[in-house]
Amino acid sequence: MVCSEFAGCNEAMQGVIRYNPFSNVGFIEAMDQAMSLTPEDKERRMMLTYEHITKSSMTQWIDGFLTDLKHSFNPGQTSYYLGINFSKKAKHKKVNRLMQVRQGFKKLNIENCSTSLLRSNKCAIIIEIESLPNVKFSRHSVPTADVIETIHGLLIDKRNTIIIVGKQTRETLLNWFGRTHSFNGNELWFAAESGYLYKAGIKENWQKLTELENVSWIPQARKIMEAYVNNIDGAFIEERQSCISFNYKNADQEHGTMFIHDLYNLLDKSLKGTNTEIIYGNGFLEAKASTVRKEKLIELLLSKLTTSSKLDYLFYLGNDSSDEPVYELLKSERAKNMFFESHSNKFICSLEKKPSEADFYLEDVDSVRSILEKFYNNTKKKKKIRSFADLTKITNSIAIESQRLKKGTVNASSIANLNQ
Repeated sequence: MVCSEFAGCNEAMQGVIRYNPFSNVGFIEAMDQAMSLTPEDKERRMMLTYEHITKSSMTQWIDGFLTDLKHSFNPGQTSYYLGINFSKKAKHKKVNRLMQVRQGFKKLNIENCSTSLLRSNKCAIIIEIESLPNVKFSRHSVPTADVIETIHGLLIDKRNTIIIVGKQTRETLLNWFGRTHSFNGNELWFAAESGYLYKAGIKENWQKLTELENVSWIPQARKIMEAYVNNIDGAFIEERQSCISFNYKNADQEHGTMFIHDLYNLLDKSLKGTNTEIIYGNGFLEAKASTVRKEKLIELLLSKLTTSSKLDYLFYLGNDSSDEPVYELLKSERAKNMFFESHSNKFICSLEKKPSEADFYLEDVDSVRSILEKFYNNTKKKKKIRSFADLTKITNSIAIESQRLKKGTVNASSIANLNQ
């Protein structure tokens, strides 16, 4: 039997000859191999397949699904993916599907989150660029102009630090978000190529999170992805220094999703032993160097941000599987002691409801737009409140210094500086 490597029975029938249906050469080679088999080899392969068919029945298949359904509801459990084995012998071969979301993982209260920003003194807002509303049918998920303006608007208050994390190149991020001037000395921070490169402000130089040891696996991954790009309309490949992505965001959703799990499995097998990690995202699949870890990046940036004082507000919005270790880091006691005040407010979120270690989720990109607008409105309020408080403080200081001047305990130049 010659069987597509993407067919469900392929995992169970050990005697079949497998081929990639997207590859004409692969199909020809499989047919040639099948016709070249010796009678003994044909019989051996037939018996392997026959053994599985005779021992497995439709009743067993249905029982397996009913068993999964029975175990799918357990309120005490945390989020998990349940692996379903096609074969008891092939325990390493699993298909993962969502069975349950843990308790406590709830929809973000946008009003509460934005109001907390208003009451805070040192804030960090970290956003994965793929979570932002983007221009429809844009090839590279370009954020909409209004969202970019809103993000820049958050910089009017020095107490806000905005960090944009993306899988795009540094040139692309600066082209979308970069400006040659700052807002009251406040600037955006960037992380490009999923964290391989970072920049703590426009005036700072780009830095590497780690040195890449070997990226010879990228051409190998590209070759595998190209077979799928040629067969999925709207899909394309993005290649960078530390990673390569298969982007199917603009492809037919059902068609793209149908093959993405097969592409994942094929990449996982082909890149085994190459020190790589494969990331699932919203409309993309990325293979990257495993030394480039987002949690290390976030820890580094928070360390830079809290050199003088700790944070009392954090909003983190992630979107793909590489954010899960970040959620765990931000909720850890270690991070709490290093980066946050005891009374800090932390809103650790993921986009869409899915199994996650995040505390909250936002339903869609429209919810992201809403909360950014709330942030901007409250930032303007906060700046006004702070300006009035600072004016009152300065006025009181002038009065005190004037009294001291009359008593001869202070120089007139001090009053002049305060008046300025």
